[in-house]
Amino acid sequence: MREAAGSKCIADAKVAGIEHFRAQGYRPFAMIDNQPQNLEAVAARDPSREILLLHAGTLFQSRPQRIPETAVHGNVYDLTELVPKKALPQHIQFVWESVNNEAVFSEFLKSNIHWADLSILANFHVRKGRQAQQYIPVSETQSGLFYQYLQQLKNHRRGIKLDLGSAGGQHMYLSNVLQSVGMPSGDIWLRAGIESMAEKEFRYLAETHPDAVIEVPIDFLAPLILNGSRLAESVLDRLADWGVNRFALSWKTPHVRMLHELLEHWGVESTIYDVHELRVFLQAVLLTPRAICSEFNFPAWQRIHCGKRRMRDTVGEILKFA
Repeated sequence: MREAAGSKCIADAKVAGIEHFRAQGYRPFAMIDNQPQNLEAVAARDPSREILLLHAGTLFQSRPQRIPETAVHGNVYDLTELVPKKALPQHIQFVWESVNNEAVFSEFLKSNIHWADLSILANFHVRKGRQAQQYIPVSETQSGLFYQYLQQLKNHRRGIKLDLGSAGGQHMYLSNVLQSVGMPSGDIWLRAGIESMAEKEFRYLAETHPDAVIEVPIDFLAPLILNGSRLAESVLDRLADWGVNRFALSWKTPHVRMLHELLEHWGVESTIYDVHELRVFLQAVLLTPRAICSEFNFPAWQRIHCGKRRMRDTVGEILKFA
């Protein structure tokens, strides 16, 4: 809604922007602006008051008397709750983290998210016997849930993500488990740090699961990437030669936006993890990385879901007596 080059009337440009979206079949329902004359101009073209006018109480040039009476005043407007879960963009892969109980797994299956992270359940102890290593589950309950969820993921054609770095070096064992249940390699996502696995182990996973996502976190390379170091590119190239096809960045890593842009410029696919709030999640989505990992337990989405459920229940009660 910016004015055209050389234009001196910003308010007219705002009105033209509203009309443009209407002509495209959209229904503008809200507008945020800090300049009273822009809100005034839009209000004049909206006699039916279909557009909610939100005045941002920052510095503005025109007189505050020009703010329409119908406008809402404020310094902060939280628009995150306007974005529902079903509106998630399909070109980004989403991973539901910490799937570790029946309730979370049930919510996952109801969603349109493809990947479930079962790393917490796939945690085994290694015991060396006389002839071979034995893998002992942390608990029978945890073991049972892991195999149960794994089978259901396969039946529902969903994907599984496992963090081998937290699995005690049991990459071959878990790889065999995935093969034994017939999990398609295209639905397998394996993550490990270079401190926990060697080159031959990465190559083994890439050869055993040719269509799987093989991921490595590279936050430790952030300073080198930001400095445009050739060494950082060399490390990424070497890992790619081992079979790694995805690199992960924590949202908490300083300058993560710039890091993502640099990786994108190098033609490197990246995942952003440590995304725990809806506001942060939506900011990460705007970066359009290849994938985003989150627990998807945002209170705003829960309130929307509960509100819809209460409405359905109310309608049902009315229909009983109709």
